[in-house]
This record gives sequence, C-alpha cells and structure tokens, in this order.
Amino acid sequence: MKLSQLLIPLSDKQPGKIRDAGLIRLVQGGFAVYNAKSDEILLLPFGTLALRRSLGKLLALFAKTGVQPTACFGAGPFSIADRFVRVFGEVARAFLEEREGNLVFTGYGETFAEAQTFVRALGEAVREEPVFADLGCRVLEERRDDAWRLSLAVPAQKEARESAPGICCSACGWGGLPESVAPEGDAFSAKSAPGHGELPLKEAHTPGASTIAELCRQLDVSPSRTLKTMCYSTGMGESLRVAAALVRGDMAISLEKLRRALNASEIRRSTPEDLARCITGVAGYLGPIGLGEAVTLVADSRVVGACDLVVGANKPDFHLTGACWGRDFSAPLVVDLVRFEKDSPCPLCGEPLSEANWRVLGHFDVPASPSETALTFRDQAGTHAFPFVWTGCVFGISLLSALAEQGGDKWPEGYAPFDAWIVPVLPEDNETAERLLQELAQQGLAPLLDDRECDAEKKMADARLAGVPALYLVDTTTSGKHLLTDA
Repeated sequence: MKLSQLLIPLSDKQPGKIRDAGLIRLVQGGFAVYNAKSDEILLLPFGTLALRRSLGKLLALFAKTGVQPTACFGAGPFSIADRFVRVFGEVARAFLEEREGNLVFTGYGETFAEAQTFVRALGEAVREEPVFADLGCRVLEERRDDAWRLSLAVPAQKEARESAPGICCSACGWGGLPESVAPEGDAFSAKSAPGHGELPLKEAHTPGASTIAELCRQLDVSPSRTLKTMCYSTGMGESLRVAAALVRGDMAISLEKLRRALNASEIRRSTPEDLARCITGVAGYLGPIGLGEAVTLVADSRVVGACDLVVGANKPDFHLTGACWGRDFSAPLVVDLVRFEKDSPCPLCGEPLSEANWRVLGHFDVPASPSETALTFRDQAGTHAFPFVWTGCVFGISLLSALAEQGGDKWPEGYAPFDAWIVPVLPEDNETAERLLQELAQQGLAPLLDDRECDAEKKMADARLAGVPALYLVDTTTSGKHLLTDA
C-alpha cells in the first residue's frame, strides 16, 4: 500500500484538550482524531488497521484458551450455545465476537468456581503474552455486590481514559485496586502471623495510647503485632446493629468489604450513642475479648491463627498483650476485610505499597448467583439447574492507547498498522522502492511505501511518529547500489 492513498494526518504538534499520553500519541501518529465537543475518539485508516490487527492477535490468543470466535450480528451467543452445547459440550461454553471495535465475551459455567477458573485462565493468558508482559499488564480482582470482577490493566498516567487509581509493589511487582481481593498465598496469612501463643494474656497500662502509632511507641511493638477493633453500625433505632471489625494494626479496613459481609445496604462508623447501647468500651481501647454478645465480631482472614497480639482491653488507658486467636478470642464471621492503600504491606512480600494508576484494557464479570437462561444442566443431584453466565469486554481504544503510550518509538510487531515503512530518498529510487514493497508483501508482511513528494528526513520523522516497527531507507546512489537500512 502507498501512503498517498491513505488519510494519515501526521503531526508532531501537541493536540489541544488531550491529557491522555496514549491518545496524544495516536493523534500525532495519524491513527485518530479527537472530538472535544462530543468527547469522541474517531479512528482513521492507521487506527482502524492497528485495531483490526491488535484485536486479531487477541482473538487468536483467546481461541487457544477455548473461546470460540463468532459473529452473531445481534443474535448473541445463546442461540449458538443452545444449538450445539449438547453435542460439543465444553467446546461450546465460551464465545467472543468483535462488536463496535471491542471484543465481547459470553461464557457459561455450571458453578461459580468453574466460571471463575475459566476467566482467570483468560486473564493469565493475556498477562503472560510477551507484548502485554512488556506493557506491565496486571490481572486485578475485586468483588462487587452481585459479581466478581477480573480486570486487565497496564500502568498509565492519571489522565488516561478508562483509568483507575490503584496500588502496586515496587519490590515484587504485585498490583491491585484499593478493594482488590487479597491474593491466595497472602504473605500475612495465619501461617505467617506473628507469635506462637507462648505468651500469657496480660493487661498493660497504656495512657493516652488511643492510636496504633502511640501504642507501638509505648509498648515497643510493630503495628503488625497489634489488632484494630473498629465498630460500625447499620440501621437505626430498634434495627440498630453494631459490628466490630478486626484487622491487623498495619492494615486498613475496607468499608465496602465489611458492608457486603454484613449484607447491609449502608454502613457507618458507630457513634458514641450507638456504642453506649451495646458495649461499655471506649473508642481507641476497644478489643475483641469481652466485648459482649450485642456486637457482631467480623475478623479479617489474616487475623485467624494470629498469636501474641496487642488488643484493646475495653477500658480507658489499658490494652491486653499476648492475645491469641482461638485461645482468647474468635469471630463467627471471617472474611477478607483489607483495603489496600499507600504504605500498606504488600500481600505477597510485605514491602510497603505505592500509589499507581491503571489503564483498564477490559474486564470480565462472574455473577454471584446463577443466571436464568434458556440453557440448563443437571447437577450432581440430577436436578435441572441454571448456569453461571459470565460476560466480558476488551476495549479497543484502551488497547490502542496502551500500545501507543507504552510502545515507545515502535509498536510491537503484528500490532502496528504496517510492519515496514519504505522511504525512497530520491525520485530515482522509487522503482527500487516499488520492488521492495512487492518483496516484503510476498514475505507475508504488511509494508507501506511513502511515495509523497517531500524530503527523506520528513518521511523518516513521520515514520517514527507512526511507530512502524521497521524503517527501510532506499538509496540507490550509495556505492552504486541501493542500501536498505532496517532501523
């Protein structure tokens, strides 16, 4: 193909009203234009070709994991699954189609765990693919009221579209969102909890130690050896309910996770009046031992099995040392309660977390309960049951923006709109450049001949703006031969 045949408005000028670094690169490289009035991104030929090739790469990758490419044209995959699932079984349980520049997914699992396992495999396939590994792709998990969500994300600036604030660990590379599900094999699980249960429960005078920092200073202990007991309320009047959340002192409480654990529509910090109706303890000195049956104890999963902790004594200016889970206290409800924040310990290695910003390339949702569809199956008891229908979407514009922002001067091979940009130095080099164009095409590459009437320096500068992986300079005057440089 020749450049003169394409609408490619290349420009090294900074486009106005755009702060997204990836989108800026797309506009400068002639991939897209931005309509500020409607906040729309309009893809041009370069962008359309890059999107087609990029989605094609992902489509092939997902096909290897068992997802069936389709083109349902609005009918949806239900009609395909209903027709073939009885014959093809597992093969006809996950589908995708390209729709409006995105990859849209639908799949089925007989159980939540089965659907979740399949979606996790999709996320890992993308994360491990070399191009996305180079982009720093992460798989982020979080629970919502009615679903579990897995997101594919790469590091980005705060101004990026489809971005979300999060956290990451510079030591081990773990990344997540504030409300992310704690990964399995958490470094602060019960097996690595401090202490061995050898210390007796003992009262300690801690005047004025109503904060973790002051408590650690007075007793010369680390925050990980302390236990926060924070009270939250739901309801009012006769329907008032007070819950005490138990988390380690070096971790923060996620109100969203606690709210879901209590199955409440809203939650708030308990007022002194709320506490007065349920307990006699004092804020800043609350602890799980002897708190009273009127309060529901909810423990973070990392507290289970912990020993030799410092906990509140439920009276002013006193704490208890040597407290152990099981021996001295426990909780009827154990869930993941941690909110990940800056300087919180990394759940994998324990090093302090840093703030991060993620560009979300796509996400997948697995519902918390089965979906009533035309499809049913027989469970282990032999009764008809509805499947868990999971859905997902990979966003085409986010994908292109990430490739443009992170790719540097060159797009990854196979994702760029063209594999090679051919630059004839002088008009007499055009014939040789034409032959090179045909040779590269015969090799299965997608070459582009820059046949514009401008100097070679301008052509090479534009090639770098477009980020095409290979630049061929055709100069037949050098040493009496044509010279091809792959830059």
